[in-house]
Order: sequence, then C-alpha cells, then structure tokens
Amino acid sequence: MTSNLNGANSTVSDLCRSLSPHVSIQASISLFWERDSQMFFDIVHIQWPEELFNWQPIGKKDLKDLIDQLEWWKAKGSKVIVTRHNIYPHILNELYRDAYEVIYNQASAVVHFSEASIKNFKSIYVAEKGIETIHKVIPHPMYDGIENNCSRKEARDLLKVDKDKAVILIFGSIRHKEEQEFILHVYNKLDHADKFMIVPRWFLPTKGGFLQRIFSKVKLFFTEFGKNTMLQNYMVPEDEIQLYMNASDIVFIPRFEVLNSGVVMLAFSFNKVVVGPSTGSIKELLDLSSNPVYQVGNIEDATSKIKKGFELSKKQVQNYSFAKRHMNWGAIVEKYISLYAVVS
Repeated sequence: MTSNLNGANSTVSDLCRSLSPHVSIQASISLFWERDSQMFFDIVHIQWPEELFNWQPIGKKDLKDLIDQLEWWKAKGSKVIVTRHNIYPHILNELYRDAYEVIYNQASAVVHFSEASIKNFKSIYVAEKGIETIHKVIPHPMYDGIENNCSRKEARDLLKVDKDKAVILIFGSIRHKEEQEFILHVYNKLDHADKFMIVPRWFLPTKGGFLQRIFSKVKLFFTEFGKNTMLQNYMVPEDEIQLYMNASDIVFIPRFEVLNSGVVMLAFSFNKVVVGPSTGSIKELLDLSSNPVYQVGNIEDATSKIKKGFELSKKQVQNYSFAKRHMNWGAIVEKYISLYAVVS
C-alpha cells in the first residue's frame, strides 16, 4: 500500500488493519521506490499519487522516475491498483495531471467510490486517452473507529455552544476564497433565528500572515456572520472529532465540482444529516441515503436544502444504519480481497 500510516486520514491505516488477517500487507512510500531484487509484491496499491512525492510540486525528472519505477514493478510481475480519490490533483502543478495519467496507464484496476466516478473516469481517460482497465466500486468505509461517547449536551457545553442553537457544521479545510464566499452568502440568506455555524478550518493562508488573519477576524466579528459562528484555524485531532459532530444538527459540504468527500461518511458514522452538492460520488451517496442535495454553487437552493436538513435532523435519522449496512469494514474487505484475486 503506497501510503504512510501517520497521516491525518485514518482510512488507510484502518484498511491495512482490516486486510491484515487475510493478506500480508505493508504500507510504505519508501518501499515503492526501492529496487531490491529479492523484494516482490503481488499488488502495488497506490492511494494518492501526490503522496509518492511527499505532497510537493514535481518536475520532469520526478515524472520520469515515476514512469521508470512503475515499469520496474511491472517487469517484476506486480499488478498496480489505484484508488481514485480526486478527479484531478489539488496541488497546482500541471505535471501531476501527467502523473495521474501515467499511473492510470499502468494500472490493472482502478477503485472508485461510486458509479459516478467510473462514468467520469471514462469520459476523461477512455474517451480522450484510450486508457482501458478494470473498474471496481468499493464504497468509502465508515469511520467506526473514532471515539463517540459524548452526548449532544456535553459536546455543546465543551464547545460553549448554546443548547437551543440550530448548528451547521462545516468540517474539513476551506480550500479557496470561492468556498468562503459561497458559505457567507448561504449563511446570510438562511432565515433561521437560532442559526449557528461551526467551521474549524475557516481561515485561508494569506500573504499578510498573522496580522492579516487578525484583521479578518475583527472584520468578521462586526458582521452577523461573525457573531453567530465559531470560526477557527484548527486541525481537529481525532479524539475531538466527536465534540464537533455531536454538537451539530447537520453537516454542510460547501464544495463545487469535486469527486469525493470523506466528510459524508464521517458524518454518517455519527448519524448526522448531510447537505451536499450535486456532484460526483457525493450526490450519488446522498441520493441513495435520502439526504438533501443542492445544485452546485446555487445559494438559494443550498439555503433551502439546509432548512430541509434541519427538519430531517429532528426525525429519526437513518444515516448510521445506512452506513453500517453498506459501508461496514467486513463488506469493504471482501470487495478488496475479491479485486486482488482477479488482478493477481
């Protein structure tokens, strides 16, 4: 498995732990680049191509090294599998698009989180590039290993959120200014007397550094948005995720044209209603589970669907049972073992 186990996302470590009773598995970036003639793996499973280069921009030599290394594994008889997390890399470096294509060209199979991802892949890489490979849908697993033993009241007390507030949680980093502006417009449009929004990773990196951040915080404080929100610049550690999830009524995903979001499964693991955009795997999963979906970038529709989300949160929410039924680790491991057997 070409991923390190000490990253912020626990999915890979959970996957390795779940697979280990059935197959011999190692998770390592350094082993991918080694050329030990005595070393052999039946499967080389790549998660994020960017992680092969420590999430740094790459040059032409890096791309050539990647091609050479994939060919070395192929000559050894190893089969390459890649999990498709993104449509395109988030890192603004055009050569990463080439890296994605190089890996897909060498892949014996591509794992997708949805049928929508397969359809999108084929429109880009089959229709335009002529890349043929095996496609397999294996859903994003639920996060059932994260601690969840505090009540709604306890979570709100610890975060200092009023018990009567209708709380919207936006979890995960805000990636760019367009997302910030979209959130501001949606929140200001939302007609709800008790509305309150929590955004742990609101502040974008700025050229002005510390002083610019302080100015932004002061400016926001004197607006309705600033007074009715908890805006932080905080990477929430795993043992505190339960506070944010259990303090919320709904989880809102303010993305644009993205393919996947692990936040959906995280929210489902805490039985939270999710309001998300009509794009990629997010739309497919929310439609299947009867959660509100808004048209990408549509402020009025997002506002309307948030209201619907609040209504649903007061009823018997079924998202945890949905995840337990379709995204449990037993079913996930079965699908991976089956795929490994087919390609090896």
